[in-house]
Amino acid sequence: LHIGFEDDLAGILGIDYHEEVVAAIEAGDGERARRAIVRDIEEGATHILGQVKFPEMRH
Repeated sequence: LHIGFEDDLAGILGIDYHEEVVAAIEAGDGERARRAIVRDIEEGATHILGQVKFPEMRH
């Protein structure tokens, strides 16, 4: 099984909310930290799934 990508996925580096997560945790703001974590995961997944080329499934 070979899965290819449209680019080298370097664009995912622009999706990074880790500093916001840490700042929210340091401020004791769990809800803001949760939102930043969710946003990081969702945007990262969207980016990767937008780039991947899955092979045709053959039975």
